[in-house]
Amino acid sequence: NNITENFKYYELLQLSNHILSGFLYSKFSLLETKGVPVDYKVLIENGEWEMHLFEVTEVVGILLNNAAEAALKVSNPQIKVHITTEQDGKQIDISVKNTTPNLTQHELQDWG
Repeated sequence: NNITENFKYYELLQLSNHILSGFLYSKFSLLETKGVPVDYKVLIENGEWEMHLFEVTEVVGILLNNAAEAALKVSNPQIKVHITTEQDGKQIDISVKNTTPNLTQHELQDWG
């Protein structure tokens, strides 16, 4: 189990974009220390993205902060992150999901 924990973020180290790799490692490690485990899949290629790298890291950072804030309100917090690039190498798909408290149908309707 200890070996698994030590290599949990090994795939991040394999990313060709070292800035994004380091940023994600830092954020994921911080979330773990707060008791929020992160499950992730990051498959990106360097290319001519439609967003600058600083914009990508800013968006991902905001999404992770929001997810952490919500996830910490439940007894079993977890965050799932999925970041990929499209085949053309220009678009980046970013998905960040978190556990949430159970909401009633009425509470859900209030959001819509």
